[in-house]
Amino acid sequence: MDGRTCMLLDEQTNLCTVYDSRPDVCRFGAKKPAGQSMQEYAEDVAAGCNLLQEQFGMAPSYRVTLRR
Repeated sequence: MDGRTCMLLDEQTNLCTVYDSRPDVCRFGAKKPAGQSMQEYAEDVAAGCNLLQEQFGMAPSYRVTLRR
């Protein structure tokens, strides 16, 4: 990561180069447990995404913020 763009982004096409094999955390809805509300699930996914971004040193401007 360079702090501005994802290292997996093809800058020529502006498409994700690992879209078909992206991690489950990037596949919204793929692992939603039965009985968990969509809002709770969205909050969990956003937290996981933000944690991964922090671990890879991405700029805070990329953090996921949910709106109500």
